[in-house]
Amino acid sequence: MEIKGQVKAIMPVKETATFKSIEVIITIDFDGKYPQHISCQLNQGKTSLIEGINVGDLVTAEINLRGREWQDPNTLVTKYFNSIEIWKLTKN
Repeated sequence: MEIKGQVKAIMPVKETATFKSIEVIITIDFDGKYPQHISCQLNQGKTSLIEGINVGDLVTAEINLRGREWQDPNTLVTKYFNSIEIWKLTKN
């Protein structure tokens, strides 16, 4: 999948001993009546893709849409979570 838009924000790196992630907000339809702010992640080795990209830049992001299921062990309530992972990011 591909999204094209303008970088609205680049959040600080989140890093643990085993995982590294950067959240990037890309605004699609930024020049239209109803802009949409899409939260995407760069994970692990892909975090270097943000180098040279700045807030305000027009970008194309190749993405994978991910979904997962989680069940609370105490209540047995099931919840679903989605994430958008960038695997290629280029400045337009």
